[in-house]
Amino acid sequence: MFRAGRILGRGGDASLVWQVLLIVPPVVVLAAFALYSLRQDRAAIEQNARGNASILAPGLAGRFGARVEADLATLIASSCSGPAAGPASPEAGEAALTPLCGLIVNGQIRVPLDYQSLPSPPDWVRQLAPAELKHWQILASATPATDTGALQRAAAALGTAPGPVRLNAEWALVRAEAQRGTAANAAARLFSLARRAEGVETESGTPLSDLAMLLAFRQLPAGSLTDVLLQDVERHVLERPSFLTGTLIDEATRLAPGGRVTARIRARFRANERALTLLRGLRVEDIGHVSAVWLDSGDDTWTAFVHPIATTGAAIAGVTRSASQVTLVPLQALERVFQTAPEGRDVPDYATLTVVLGGRSFRAGRPLSPAAVPLELASGPGQFVLPLTVPADTVREFAGELLRIAPDAMPLEQRSSGGVVRLAGVPGAHAFTLKLELADADALYASYRLRLWMAAGLILAATLAALGGLAGAWRAFERQRRLGEMKSNFVASVSHELRAPIGAMRLMTESLERGTVADAGRQQEYFRIIGQECRRLSSLVENVLDFSRIDRGSREYAFESTDLDALVARTVEVMRPCACERQVNLVLATFAADRPAGLRRIDGAAIQQALTNLVDNAIKHSPAGATVCVELQADAASARIFVEDDGPGIPEEEQERIFEPFYRLGSELRRETQGVGIGLSIAKHIAEAHGGRITVESSPGTGSQFTIVLPAAEEPAS
Repeated sequence: MFRAGRILGRGGDASLVWQVLLIVPPVVVLAAFALYSLRQDRAAIEQNARGNASILAPGLAGRFGARVEADLATLIASSCSGPAAGPASPEAGEAALTPLCGLIVNGQIRVPLDYQSLPSPPDWVRQLAPAELKHWQILASATPATDTGALQRAAAALGTAPGPVRLNAEWALVRAEAQRGTAANAAARLFSLARRAEGVETESGTPLSDLAMLLAFRQLPAGSLTDVLLQDVERHVLERPSFLTGTLIDEATRLAPGGRVTARIRARFRANERALTLLRGLRVEDIGHVSAVWLDSGDDTWTAFVHPIATTGAAIAGVTRSASQVTLVPLQALERVFQTAPEGRDVPDYATLTVVLGGRSFRAGRPLSPAAVPLELASGPGQFVLPLTVPADTVREFAGELLRIAPDAMPLEQRSSGGVVRLAGVPGAHAFTLKLELADADALYASYRLRLWMAAGLILAATLAALGGLAGAWRAFERQRRLGEMKSNFVASVSHELRAPIGAMRLMTESLERGTVADAGRQQEYFRIIGQECRRLSSLVENVLDFSRIDRGSREYAFESTDLDALVARTVEVMRPCACERQVNLVLATFAADRPAGLRRIDGAAIQQALTNLVDNAIKHSPAGATVCVELQADAASARIFVEDDGPGIPEEEQERIFEPFYRLGSELRRETQGVGIGLSIAKHIAEAHGGRITVESSPGTGSQFTIVLPAAEEPAS
């Protein structure tokens, strides 16, 4: 028997191994193939995006170059046409987007005019003759207490001196008279001096025209500045800037507050100052060729587009001349031009544009998605040409200089024009690279991500199904193993249970048959034992047959009105001889007279069988001299039959398993109690068939209490 069990066990193990091999490898192969396919799918999507971008980028860069060239040309022409082209006082936001124009001649900034930040003494002071120096010192050291006649005589004595000396002498005399308040028509005299003294410096190097104009402003009351004077101020600010220009504009604004002309003068001066600050940041190597140079000014970033002017015939008297036009475009304006180009609509939704110009890059397309890392898809070269322009208000000043430097730079019909002067420059364009980058991976891989989730769902479902199949196979294997073990125990138990009474009955029957037992009392004892063993075998066979019916689902119950009190008492009396044989005291607790169970619609034979199994189980597990108590309690809701013993008790972890078929505590070889392990299982089935249940309360060493709980008297659904 044991060998056959081992063979069956090996066969079951082999079957389980084959089931695992048929379930797990296909799922693993499916998952690996799905992941490989998805990886290839992602690579194909990215490769396709790169291919499309490589086709799109060159044409897109060319169209962008043409569009940017046209838009920047319009923007630069409107910004470099002089004060008449734009608003009198542009808003701060618009001013930040306005390009600026510059001209560098022989390494010096000529548009807008550059100036020294700090004054230095002029040459005319060192060139004074001794007699002229004596008279000049009288004028230079004049105080409000100095005699006016002495000052007038000193000024007259310098009447034949060079122009700068005469103008400075006049300035000293007018200033002294103005301080004393004795000067007649001081403001007019000072404005006249300012016009005549342009380009002349004082002894300290300060522009004399600026000082005269400042003093003239301070002689006038607020609101007295005429349009003619304002035009002179505007011309002076643009053509003769100095470190005092800002102070001059403040004084002019004080005299003409809220005026359109003063606002225009201030805006143009600020633009010139910004341009000068940027142009001073250019290096010598930046201005000799066509280039794009990035300049940082405070919080702003600018691009200086350098373009040399044609230099045909530039060598005059052995001196080499050079000139370069510089167009200053703020980064914000450059970004806006690129971003508003309609060609950007051709960019796929998942991509963005980046422009690389002069070694720097800036975004020209949609912003990146959060936490996105730019991934270059393709790039294409582009270029644009900017117009060479000089502001109209500087044409008169530099026309001659430009003609001497580059005769071909200025067309004859535009030499004295009041509009924008377009210069002929060295051929060349500003090159840029337009890069297409991945800006939104979610948009690119949207279809891939959908397939990924679907594949992941399928893999997960297949994995769960495989795990479920494995779990089911393992449970079936364990169930078959336990069933086989229980059946083996059942066969051994039944064999043991049948062999002992059959052997005893055979021995006593043969003894009676041979006549070896002559004593009548002894014969009666033999007959009693034979009858008892027959009843025991009958009960055993009946339990086995009932279990077989329950296992097939063919056990039927006949519900009828039954006196439950009488049924319990009759069952106890039936089991009393068995208890006496094992020297166990079987006690029936006295029923409460006021709470009898009464008639119940039950299958009396089935309930008696269940109670018999419980009592028999209690007797078998109780030691000699112990007591087994049976008690019936009833109320309107239910009836409860208690069977309590003084046996060894049942561990908590075994209390559920004792109701399983063929399950018995301990090893079959060490089992001392009779039975085959199906009595409790049958009792549980009978109780549940009546809509009730069986419970057990026990702990090792304290005995056990089994309870049959039956519901109210109505017949349960079957």
